[in-house]
Amino acid sequence: MTTTTTPDVRLPAGAESRDDWQPRTPMPYRVIGSPNRALPGKPDEEILVWNNAVQWADGSIDDDGLIEAPNVSVHGVYWKRGLSSAEARELAAVLIECADKIDGWARVGNG
Repeated sequence: MTTTTTPDVRLPAGAESRDDWQPRTPMPYRVIGSPNRALPGKPDEEILVWNNAVQWADGSIDDDGLIEAPNVSVHGVYWKRGLSSAEARELAAVLIECADKIDGWARVGNG
């Protein structure tokens, strides 16, 4: 009988687990992400931004895309619904914060 142990690895600051540990050689991994962020003043979280990354069992982040490189995702911006200049600036600020977050995850997780 094979026993699977769950790695005891801390999440990077600002991350939450998005997935259970997945078996893989040479080590298990899990998908992590940030909480969804809505643009200020947008009703019903119309535009959302979040981060995703793959964390290995040693705590490092898959920064070379072996499974998936860290990324920033955006939901709610469509070609049929443009952004005002104020919304574009708000989105740009949130995107920069999210990009800084995954850069920080990679630095902390990879030493």
